[in-house]
Amino acid sequence: MVNIDTVYQKVLALANKEQRGYITPQEFNLLVDKTQKDIINNYFHNVKTSYYKPKNQTEGFDETEMLNEKLHYLRYYADANVVNPAGTIAWLQLPNDLYKIATLMWKSTSSSGVDLTYPIEIKEVDKHVLLEMLANPLTKPSYKRPVYVNSYQQEVTSSYATSELWINLYPFGGDTPNNGFQASDVVTIDYWRIPQKPSWGFVVVDGKALYNASTSKHILLHPSEEENIVTRILELAGIVIKDPTLTQMAYSDKMNIKQEQNS
Repeated sequence: MVNIDTVYQKVLALANKEQRGYITPQEFNLLVDKTQKDIINNYFHNVKTSYYKPKNQTEGFDETEMLNEKLHYLRYYADANVVNPAGTIAWLQLPNDLYKIATLMWKSTSSSGVDLTYPIEIKEVDKHVLLEMLANPLTKPSYKRPVYVNSYQQEVTSSYATSELWINLYPFGGDTPNNGFQASDVVTIDYWRIPQKPSWGFVVVDGKALYNASTSKHILLHPSEEENIVTRILELAGIVIKDPTLTQMAYSDKMNIKQEQNS
């Protein structure tokens, strides 16, 4: 976790240097939210490219390992019950803060379902692959080889909230519970989440905004990201306060750090 007040005070100190301008709490909260999302989006791209770089065998210094450690701050587990509101298909509700699914595990079943000694991984397949699987009795999904289609349906039936995300699970047990998913079966969702929106809470005293810890929401990223967050906010702040030199200063600082890391 990165302390939101520490970041804001650093941003103010650097932005106010040479009277560049003042960044209001409202502006800062918008910028820190965008910065957090930018950093998270870059994680997955950086992990992909890190596999093409030379590996470092020293413990804790390999780039892929360092990125995965940062991603651990976004890794969560949640149990969800299977539902079949239409009576003909199995659905699973996804967490509202879902960013990307890592693994789905069929953890346990209802009293009429299959007795699972160990969790079974549910594999993701594309819709066209699923059609090919269903067309052949030998490749049809079974309780030993369950699959899901990552369709992210926004609505199951009118009795379910349209704002929630759902996916299809196969096979559906129906009247033959030993063949597939039943309502109330439990699936564990291992996923990367979208963190809460960070916010610097404040109260106004004598016309000045003072930090309020009770209403603040910290940045739920790896602590090592603090300086990166400050630099990125300063880049964006230069646009807000119409000072291109601030953006250039922050960008130059970021390039120097990247050059040192790659040297």
